[in-house]
Amino acid sequence: DKVFYFDQYVGIGPGVVWLQTGRRAAAVGDVGFAFWFGRNFSFRIGVKDYFFDEQRLVSHGLVHNFVGYLQAGYVFGG
Repeated sequence: DKVFYFDQYVGIGPGVVWLQTGRRAAAVGDVGFAFWFGRNFSFRIGVKDYFFDEQRLVSHGLVHNFVGYLQAGYVFGG
């Protein structure tokens, strides 16, 4: 039959950010909601935060880079 529900999720992990001065290692945090339509279709809305050390011309500093996203998905199998 028809099912609709949602899950909240939180994630943390490593990442890489490419800048004009080269690439930097980053810590990535992810939070959001996943809405499920039936058993296989999903729609996610969330925010990721890339936290890294940015090298500038005369200095450097820690930077937060927030990215919002929407994602549609399909789960194969049972």
